[in-house]
Formats: sequence, structure tokens, C-alpha cells
Amino acid sequence: MNSKMLSIAGRLFVFSLAASSVQAIPVPQPQTPDAAALESCPNNGEIICTSDGTAFFVCDWNKKVPMGTVAAGNVCKNGQIQAVDGGPPVAPVAPVAPAPTGAAPSAAPVVVPPTAPAPTPEPQPIVNVPAKPDSSSDTVTSTITSVVETRIASTSTIVVTMPGPAPSGTPESPATPNPPSGKPIVLTEQQVLAVAPSSNTCSGAQFPDECATASDAVANINKAFAKYGITTPGEAASLLSIMAFESGDFKFNFNHFPGRPGQGTKAMLMVNFIVTYAQTFGSTDNIAPGLSESNIDSQSDDVKNKVRAVVLDKERSFGAAPWFYSTKCSDEVKKGLRDGASTQAWEAYITQCVGTTVTDDRKAGFIKAAAALTQ
Repeated sequence: MNSKMLSIAGRLFVFSLAASSVQAIPVPQPQTPDAAALESCPNNGEIICTSDGTAFFVCDWNKKVPMGTVAAGNVCKNGQIQAVDGGPPVAPVAPVAPAPTGAAPSAAPVVVPPTAPAPTPEPQPIVNVPAKPDSSSDTVTSTITSVVETRIASTSTIVVTMPGPAPSGTPESPATPNPPSGKPIVLTEQQVLAVAPSSNTCSGAQFPDECATASDAVANINKAFAKYGITTPGEAASLLSIMAFESGDFKFNFNHFPGRPGQGTKAMLMVNFIVTYAQTFGSTDNIAPGLSESNIDSQSDDVKNKVRAVVLDKERSFGAAPWFYSTKCSDEVKKGLRDGASTQAWEAYITQCVGTTVTDDRKAGFIKAAAALTQ
């Protein structure tokens, strides 16, 4: 009887050791977060630093992709990886972020050409690369590994491997402001008055310092059309009508109702676009260092309004809508307007590029503009 009880106790002890060892087996964890769980960001390619500068994200596919901590002796500051002693910025490793749901995997790796090497005391990796999970300990139904290679300021090569689905095709990115072929549209004062009839005078304007007449408008709009390559009636009608609508026939340069800090120009651009537009004329670091579309909303009203002031003279104010169209609208939207001054193409511009809703009064302004430019 005693020997049986000892035998049973021994077996129980062995079973308890086995159970403990099973609990100690590590469970593989995903190396790349789900794209749906990532925070949004507006500027693809932008580096976003943590508040303490020890880690950073890169905006890709409008998602903040975590890139880990910066290398020893470096810090992330004002959207750049740089040496703690104030040395030159270190080139960041380009991310490969999860594509939107449904994207087909691509077998080809994405390769970033190396920059010219320069001597440094010691090459430092700028990304902590997580170990690839053991395929024998996890089941993966669909995974593609994309490799990104770049060279930092040394002769060493850093390779970053990030599991996850690759993007399907080329993302629809903002176009550059390079003018297309063809002569720019040249408006007449009569065409402007057909769309903004009350712009014949500034008499009685609620804010006289902000008001511009049709004569002011036609001179400055034509400069902007030439600068940003506005060559077709469909494009010109869309831009003329949105400026007249947003500024009350060019009477306003600020958002007074309800009074949103930083919003303005004849196109009433939001402050996150105002800061990018302002930086096309020079740095805004004299207002506040490191301003960008992603952080301007967290700035004080005073900073926002000072940035807006950079673009409020007549030439820049009337240039805001053509700039936004040339740099923020997709090629598909542009093609529609270049093919003709149709309401269908204009609606795509309003909803897909401007990001607002089609209303009867907006449409009426476009129809007037299209008629004035095509007769």
C-alpha cells in the first residue's frame, strides 16, 4: 500500500514539472502591428519623434509606423535623427508599412538607393530590428517580407526587415507642382465678375483690409495659374469658384465665422495646409521650430495666426487654391478636370481633394465659372 502511494506521488510530481515546462514555452508575437491599430498621420515619408526624442515613427500610407529607438549617441528632434552633440542629421531608414486591407502581396523588395558615404567615428544602427519569428513555432497563412536597404553616413549597410503585406501598386500620392504642357489660363476681369459680382468694389466691406476687388483678383490669380500650371477651363473654373465661395467674393482672408485660428487665404485653407504652404516661401522656424502639418494643431493660437500671416498678402492668398490643387489633388482628379469642365469632374475635386460636400451654392458658382470660361 505504501509503495503504491509513493508511486502515485512520484507520478504527480513528474506531471507537475511537465505542466510547468509547458507554461514556460514562449508564444510567438507578431512583429508588425495591425495597420488598423496604427495612428493616422498626414505626410507620407515624414519622421515623427517621440516627446523625449528616444524613439521615432515614420508616416507611411498615412499611418505612423513605429521604427523603434534611435541609436546610442543620437536623438530624434524636429523630424530628424541627429547626433546628441548637434552633428548633421542621420538619414533615416525608410519604412515598409502594412498596406490597406485587400492589397495584393508583391514579391519584389523595395530598395532605397544609398546616399554617398561619409566618414564617421563609428557607424551606429538607427533602428532596433526585431528578430524574425521562428516559422516552426507559428502558423502564418499569408506573409510577405519586404526588405529596405539604405546607407547611413558611413561604409556600413543597415538592412531593416519588416513582415507584413506589401502595398498593391503605387499609392496615389500628391502630385508635384510642375506645370503640365500647354499655356496657362489667363482670366479677364469680366470672367471674374461673372462668378463674384460683388467684387466690383470693396466699399462697405466688413473687413476692408482683407477685401480684394475683381481687378486685384484677376492679376494675382493669373500669376498663380502660370506658377502652378493651370492650363484648362475645368481646372480654372473649379479654382475660381472655390475662392469666390470661400472668401465671400474675395471679401475675407480669415475664418471669422466661427473664427478658427490659423485658417485663411482666399481659399480658406485649414492651418495644417497653411503651414506647408507658408514653408514654400521660407522656413517658419522663426515663429516656432519644427512646425509641420502633423504638429501645428497642438500649437498656440498665436503661433497658428503668425504662420497664417506669412501667406496673407494678395499674391500668396490668391495662390493658395492653385498651390493646394497642384500639390494635394490626385492625378485622377486632375485628369477629370483637364478633360473638360464637367460637374462630375468638379464633384470629384470637391469630395476627393478638397474633402468637403457638394452643395447647391457651391455647384452654382462652378457652373457660372465654367460658362464664363468656355463661352
